[in-house]
Amino acid sequence: MKKVMLLAVMLLAVRAAEARDGSLEDRVRRLERAVERLEDRCGERGDDRIVVEPESEIWTCVVSGGKEKFYGNGETRGLAEKDAMEQCQKTSNICRLKQCSNE
Repeated sequence: MKKVMLLAVMLLAVRAAEARDGSLEDRVRRLERAVERLEDRCGERGDDRIVVEPESEIWTCVVSGGKEKFYGNGETRGLAEKDAMEQCQKTSNICRLKQCSNE
């Protein structure tokens, strides 16, 4: 009786492992298909690669100080914002960041 129970448990374990392996293979196939579709949509297959131009290394920020605008430049957004704020604070007590860009 113990041998039969042991064989039954082993058979269930083998079937469960086979089921997991099958579902894993299905998941891998679905992921591979999804990646292929994304590559097709992005045009990244073969010679049709997308060329991404590097972003500008100079940031520009505009700060409003009352009726005046102050511009700051820097290699990072933080440096550009700091530059504009320092210029504004020399002449105004109210300084508000309007916008920053690296275009």
